[in-house]
Amino acid sequence: MHFFFSLLTIFISKSVSLTFVNPESCALDQYFDSSQLICKQCPPGSRATADHQSCSCDEKHKKTQADNQSKIECTPCSEGQIASVDGWGCIGQISDTNTCQLNEARSFRQTNGLLLPKVTCMPCVSGTHPRPDSTVCIPCDQIIYGSQCLCEPPNVKIDGICVNPNDLVTDSPNLYIIHENGLKIETTFFRNHLRIAEYMCRKFQNQTACQLLGNLCALLHYKRGEKNRGYGRNACDLFLRITRDDNEIFVEWNLMLIFRSQGMPWLYYFHDSAEHILSKSDIPVQYSFESENRNSSFLNFMLAAYSLTGEYLGMLPATDGSLQLCMLTRSSRAFTFQVGKYYMQQCNIGTELLKELPDAVFFDVYLKYDSFENVSAVELYPVPVLNLNYEEESGYPNKIANAPWLWHLNRRIWLIDMSSTKESSVEENRLVRYAKRISIQTTVQLYNDGKIVPPLFTIEYSSISLESLKNGKTMPITFEVVYIDSEDNLSFFLKITLTVSVVLCVVLAIFRSWTWAKQTGKRVLDFAALIKFIVAFCSFASTIVYCIIAAASFYTLMIHKSKRHPHVLMPSFEGEKLWILILVVAFAFKVVDMVLFYIEQITSEVFFIDWEKPRPAGSRKNEASSSASMISSSASTVSIWRLVIIANEWNEIQTYRKSSHSFQLIVVLFFLKVLHFESLASVEPGFQLEQISNESCDTSLSRLAIVGSLYFIVWSVQCIFHVLITEQCFWNQFRYFIDLCSVCNISVLALRYRLYGYYLHGRSVHGFAEADMDEIHEMLRREKENLCEQRGLEPNSKNQIFTVCLQSQFRKQYDDIFDVLVTAVKTKRMHNGKSLSTIEDEQRVKAFYTMNKFLINFIDHCIADLPYLIKDKLFTEALLNCEFQDTSNCSIFYRDPSEIAFSSLFFYGNEAKLMLFDLMLFTFVDMIAKNYTIAAFVAYIVTKSLKIVRKSGGRKNIARTIVFIVPPLVKVVVVVVEITSTCSSVFLLFFFDGQTQIAHARRDQFDPGRPSPLVVFFVLAWIGMQKVQIVGQLLGRVEIVDGNKTVFRGDRLVVGSTQHDRH
Repeated sequence: MHFFFSLLTIFISKSVSLTFVNPESCALDQYFDSSQLICKQCPPGSRATADHQSCSCDEKHKKTQADNQSKIECTPCSEGQIASVDGWGCIGQISDTNTCQLNEARSFRQTNGLLLPKVTCMPCVSGTHPRPDSTVCIPCDQIIYGSQCLCEPPNVKIDGICVNPNDLVTDSPNLYIIHENGLKIETTFFRNHLRIAEYMCRKFQNQTACQLLGNLCALLHYKRGEKNRGYGRNACDLFLRITRDDNEIFVEWNLMLIFRSQGMPWLYYFHDSAEHILSKSDIPVQYSFESENRNSSFLNFMLAAYSLTGEYLGMLPATDGSLQLCMLTRSSRAFTFQVGKYYMQQCNIGTELLKELPDAVFFDVYLKYDSFENVSAVELYPVPVLNLNYEEESGYPNKIANAPWLWHLNRRIWLIDMSSTKESSVEENRLVRYAKRISIQTTVQLYNDGKIVPPLFTIEYSSISLESLKNGKTMPITFEVVYIDSEDNLSFFLKITLTVSVVLCVVLAIFRSWTWAKQTGKRVLDFAALIKFIVAFCSFASTIVYCIIAAASFYTLMIHKSKRHPHVLMPSFEGEKLWILILVVAFAFKVVDMVLFYIEQITSEVFFIDWEKPRPAGSRKNEASSSASMISSSASTVSIWRLVIIANEWNEIQTYRKSSHSFQLIVVLFFLKVLHFESLASVEPGFQLEQISNESCDTSLSRLAIVGSLYFIVWSVQCIFHVLITEQCFWNQFRYFIDLCSVCNISVLALRYRLYGYYLHGRSVHGFAEADMDEIHEMLRREKENLCEQRGLEPNSKNQIFTVCLQSQFRKQYDDIFDVLVTAVKTKRMHNGKSLSTIEDEQRVKAFYTMNKFLINFIDHCIADLPYLIKDKLFTEALLNCEFQDTSNCSIFYRDPSEIAFSSLFFYGNEAKLMLFDLMLFTFVDMIAKNYTIAAFVAYIVTKSLKIVRKSGGRKNIARTIVFIVPPLVKVVVVVVEITSTCSSVFLLFFFDGQTQIAHARRDQFDPGRPSPLVVFFVLAWIGMQKVQIVGQLLGRVEIVDGNKTVFRGDRLVVGSTQHDRH
């Protein structure tokens, strides 16, 4: 039984399955049954039609029944008869061949429908010819000379039309030549169609021929052969000869009427400047950013399409993507022409995509809007075209930017041309010509909200050889939609502001150079003064120019997004190129400024003045405690530990800042990427914070506006929090350093320039600093209870920080001593750490103590030839940060109530300069990479590197006066940790960013209780960046070396006014 059911199953399955049959494989007497998908036999006396979809009776049979393909009955005709044309009757033959003459038609029935006795041949009258089935005479559809539809000599047949050669334009090779990229191509298409199209258009106003002639002119980019030396007459000359004489002048308003009345396409704007055409107010629509009416919130462009041979293909909306060669999504088609929305699409097309593009379709562009006179009517406004490839003998006038009085506007455009470049001698096209860039620019009327002037289509063509395409090269395509205001207010404002700023920068640079010359003691201008002037100008110019452009960009972007009607608009992609160039120059100026800034920071002269003196034997008795300490048997010596501690702290605060750069970048990226603030940079109406889409388009200036404002806000919050909260409630790095100097009994003299610098008075009010625990406790108690003098340089004064302007005599004596000290240090370095001779060692020590004694005597007014005064700055001096008083005979110490003036020697006092450089670096990289993450990474690496350079240079600078170094092993460990931290942060960045993109691509829904991958990245990256500072603090030790012998190795010491903790 099982075997029986198996056989039955096989039989049923065999009967259900079908064998695939192609209709063309059926025999001549078989037709294809589409219901059963098989070939079937036609009834007797019939045969299959050409497509094998049905059967029809043959010439010897007539139809008696024809319900469908399979139910046709054919009855044989009598001897000497054949079937009529319709197949329903039989009629006598006229001959064995049953054919008529070439210019005769066969007749089978009378006018009342009755069959004739036999086939009758009737001659066609002049101007007609038989239809292909020879049943009736029809008018000749081409222009034919003679009484019959025959092309007889001397007439010739061109493109299927018989004409007299004398009526055609004179044949010339120049008529068929296309000049493209220096190549001279004689095309087959022009040779076959140009002369006959001109003839048909000129003599008979044939619209298809006129459209064809217009297309051929458009393929030449509207170049006049007669007006270009060496080109000769071409299609455009022939087209213009039909429309008008060369001396005839038409005005723009009746051009359409003239062309239409002659059946000609409108290609040219004659003798009417583009400046006038593009400033018309003929479009009555008031466009809006927020209107629900699509006609007032979108630019509805319509395209009158024509084939290459001139056939009209219909009116197409531009939203279907006919103008865009790149692939489009549904959303991009919908919002491409939204009013106020900047749009840019770029792609590269290769051979595969090229096959899918329609070849040689021509468009006349119109702007559609509702008629105000008739609500139910729709009006079309012709849109002018600026073809950048238009050429005259003088060059390419349309390529001259912002010169509309020189432009030549046209009407018709095309996107791809693969037909006209085929030469007679080759089988394939030599070139592919394509629209490289299409820019739709809409100008908004400034004082008429919502009104626009005629949009301008700017198109640039290029070409590429087929051989290059086959070798893998592609065609770059750009399509953009931009809006500008009629007065270009932003550019006007920037030009005026920057012009005034340049003059201001020159004045400030001169003032800065004069101040510098005074601070360095220069009496005459020299090359160094010129360099200082240039650098000062670069500093002021970069700062002012960048801030002005960033602020103007932010203001314009906010107005663009918030207004209901387009009023103030962001510059277009082409319009912002000038400002981008200015920003690049400003960044270059800032780099020059920062180079000098780092040089000055690293090369400033620093000397630590040790006030401590050896204490005589028996003076170490503790008077504050009831238990007296043991009295030393010999006089105590002064230790160098205090000096090293101060030098170490000085080195630590060199790169200390009010803001954390790594935290700054993390927060900025968090706002841009996680909270989608980057979407605010898209130039479109509204403030939507959402995932940025492919349809969103931002410009370099809009990105600058968002990044600059966000960066500045985060930096300001950091600085305010640091100054008002951290320094007031927790710790003040510079206040602690001043306290440490006072406890250690060490002052600091730091000279920024030869005669200008800062003095930190750290002389202990107790007269000594080296004491035991009981003595330290007693000294701090006395200060706390105000039982001792103030720490200031002046009696009963708290001012410990002074800006010093020194006399040249002081500098001379200082240099004499300092040169000996520096020479000794250099000599020691040349010996690679080996022991110095006793004479050199004594000379170095003697020079150090001589300098220390010299500075002590100077501060204590013990040198009669080097007096100094202590005073406050005048209001103008404090305002301009300069000193006007003469110091040739007496040095001046200016009080600094803020006690942070000397911070200008460090990063802390130049926070704004460093922030601006960081921001300019960030935006500069973003302009190139168009990626916020890459910009942040590069900014982090550069800033970290510069910080290492600054700290290393500062350490070496201090070593010029004190011989101490950081162990090489510690340096290597710190660098390795920094590199590891950076690499781990980059890995986390790309990993989590990639995971986020995958999740968005898959449309995954994140768990609301789980943080976003980008959030996790920002947290981990912040931890990774911070561990560099932690490890640096743990390993940042100082080592004192005297020859090959290690004298001291200690950790960082932190001292407050009421505590002395060693960590």
